[in-house]
This record gives sequence, C-alpha cells and structure tokens, in this order.
Amino acid sequence: MRLTSEYTRVAAPHDEVCPYIQCGKNVKDWFIEWYSKEDQIEIGHKNLAMDCPWCRRAVFPHGLRVITPVGKVVKKARDIQKAEEYAKIQIDTNGVHYPDLISFLSDPVNDEKVAPYKRGYWSNINIP
Repeated sequence: MRLTSEYTRVAAPHDEVCPYIQCGKNVKDWFIEWYSKEDQIEIGHKNLAMDCPWCRRAVFPHGLRVITPVGKVVKKARDIQKAEEYAKIQIDTNGVHYPDLISFLSDPVNDEKVAPYKRGYWSNINIP
C-alpha cells in the first residue's frame, strides 16, 4: 500500500510465493490495502502479521517480499469492508467502477490476482 506521509509506509508485495513450504503457492497480489491504515502501520512495524490468503498462516511483508515471523505473532485476515471499498474505486475494462467486491472478484481480467480470495477467504464469498 502506498500510504500518505502521515503513515508509516508498508511495501506491498506482489507476485510472491508463500514462504511456508507446505503452501508455497504464488500470491499475485497480497492486497495490503484491504487492511485498515492502523493495521497497516502495525504490520509495517511487525506487531501484526498478514495471513497468506491460501494457507492462512502468518506472514510479514519485508520490502517487496514476504517472510515468516519469528516467534508468536498475532495475525489478521483482510477486512472485507476495506476490500469492498477498494473494489468500488477500481475501474473495469469498460471504464466503469466496479459496483461491489463480488463484481471485482468475478471479473476474469482480475482472475489471476484475486484467485485466493474468491473461495473461502471470507465465509460469505464463494465464487467458482
């Protein structure tokens, strides 16, 4: 996420493999934007971990990479409301804003980057 100067900047990893050998799946977009600004700051300070959207284990952004935390750390899933807000400001190939998160996740143009968030990441979203 590119945060304004009043916030601590947190690098947004892209196209990174989950660092857990048991998972090892590629995540095209880690969508740190889907965390609140307060959570982004805590993630940047390594006081709070993101979760891998595939295996749900704790990870930290480290520059443009993701790493496993050392020791116990609290991890948090991405906020569906923040994801919804993000989706509504994105523009589809027709130049129109997506009306909601489901539309953003369902658009084949986004398929590769949203793959881990389409099924089971949030309990109320299950897109084939």
